[in-house]
Amino acid sequence: MRIFSILFCLVGIVSYAQTDVIENSNFQTNSSNMTYGTGAWAKSKPLDTSIQGSEYLFPSWDGNFLVTSKQGNQYKLFNLNYNLNTKKLETVMGKDSVFQYDVSQIDYIKSFNRKYKAINNEFYQELAQGDKISFLKGFYVSVMDGVVNPLTQQYTTPNRYIQKNKYFYLKGEQFQEIKLKKSDVLKVFGDKAEVIKKYAKEKNLSFGDENDVASLFRYYNTL
Repeated sequence: MRIFSILFCLVGIVSYAQTDVIENSNFQTNSSNMTYGTGAWAKSKPLDTSIQGSEYLFPSWDGNFLVTSKQGNQYKLFNLNYNLNTKKLETVMGKDSVFQYDVSQIDYIKSFNRKYKAINNEFYQELAQGDKISFLKGFYVSVMDGVVNPLTQQYTTPNRYIQKNKYFYLKGEQFQEIKLKKSDVLKVFGDKAEVIKKYAKEKNLSFGDENDVASLFRYYNTL
């Protein structure tokens, strides 16, 4: 495993919102002649203060992020986030610029013991992974409108970003959404559905709980 560190100065940086692409570029460190794929330099837009919350997946840009490429190369980054609106993986490069990675070259990201798999140029958290089937969680963000006073036409509560989830399974080349309900989950397991149903009853697992459903997927991979 090849791991090299990329350190950035983040003095004065608070947060970043949606970006506009300036030009395509290779992202290369000063300490190595290795080039980490392709991407795009982008200019940051001012944060939209009319909307509270964040459109980014991670609560902070700072952390230990291990990025693995499709070629199997690994890179340790300390400054990273994923924009759920634009589906861009970004690193802050200064007060007014970011670098947007080419997600098509990335296999997965690990952050705080969580693994995020790149599928169809978007990232999904792996809740359970195995040779037969994987269970994943997708993320998206929407804006919940604030409350307006009908007399003053002023907002009494602001607009807010709301992060929501969808669930998927990956079985070979088959990648489909799954609802966390008993009938949908059991359908995924085909002729092993009754075995899984019995296991869920023995272990008192809920088909509506993502952690319990992940346990069912892990058990299925052992059959």
